[in-house]
Amino acid sequence: MPQTSRSASPKTGRRLLIAEDDDLNRELLIAILELLGHSVIAVTDGEAAVKMIISLKPAAALIDIRMPKKDGLQVVKEIRAIAEFSSLPMIALTAYAIRGDRERCLSAGFDEYVAKPFKKRELKVALDQLLK
Repeated sequence: MPQTSRSASPKTGRRLLIAEDDDLNRELLIAILELLGHSVIAVTDGEAAVKMIISLKPAAALIDIRMPKKDGLQVVKEIRAIAEFSSLPMIALTAYAIRGDRERCLSAGFDEYVAKPFKKRELKVALDQLLK
């Protein structure tokens, strides 16, 4: 299970999980989140995302909707079914921002929705709201 782990600045100490199969998007997310002071664990498929959320208990998870093995909607459904993670802040990430997509992701169990390409400010606002 490919993963990347990086250290956080001591400011926040928040550990976040990213599930993103696209190398460029994953590296961009890691860079943005590290600039915001978070530590990052990154995986490349939905199956690994479920396993890592359960074992590492991150402060929040940013999950791509389209991934191999399990898509983001399957991941959020599995995680929400586990009582311990029913309130884990989860953000849906997608490049396919079509009409109704945001509502579909939120009704599936995501707390927030961010369309690609990512903007640092948009990610910061979403995380600040969810990690109060």
